[in-house]
Amino acid sequence: GQLARAWGGGGFVAPAPREPVCLAAEQHDLVLVDVPEAERHRLLCRGLLLVYPDAVLAACSAAVAHGLPTFTRTLSRCRLERPLKHQVDTLAACLRPRSGETTVMTELGPTVPVARAVAQIACIDGMTAGVVAGDAALHDELVSLADIQAVVNDLCGQPGSAAAVAMLSHLDGRSESMGESRVRVLCNASGIEVIPQFVIEDELERFVGRVDLKVKGAMVVIEFDGEIK
Repeated sequence: GQLARAWGGGGFVAPAPREPVCLAAEQHDLVLVDVPEAERHRLLCRGLLLVYPDAVLAACSAAVAHGLPTFTRTLSRCRLERPLKHQVDTLAACLRPRSGETTVMTELGPTVPVARAVAQIACIDGMTAGVVAGDAALHDELVSLADIQAVVNDLCGQPGSAAAVAMLSHLDGRSESMGESRVRVLCNASGIEVIPQFVIEDELERFVGRVDLKVKGAMVVIEFDGEIK
């Protein structure tokens, strides 16, 4: 609870040297540092792993640890797995029972395997969120489509698993950004078939350029630009 209260001020609260991680902001001279949401999430995860040394990062928290983009409703709480019998929710974290024995070590700490994190994201935050993380993981060769398929099969019947199943038909490691993945999902849902990272050549088959998406069967290309690209 104290960590959550310290965190709720809008930035990360850095404790004085030799002080425990869990500090109440009103009881100590602390420094408030304004940082981007993803970095705040990393810092919160790092602190919670000190509080719960038997925990591993899961879902969006695992994605952040692996440097994958996230399209979640919020990163204000960490997703952790621990050897518990049932889920426990706090202001700072959602603690779920361990989903498997395998862990992957990252600079931030231990995580569930990338394929499981991608499937969990789809179950929790929806198909598009799963595609965003899954596309990036495939593009970076952190995981294979078969790996993700196997985890989704294992999750069938659990809450949100329908979104994970739907995600599978939209995954494509050729997309190079969150924006491209989201636009491609939107096109697919609208019945518009698109080709990611389409290469344009001249009449002599010389390279002219490459576009984010090309509408199949039409002379139409789509480029996505913006801060989240």
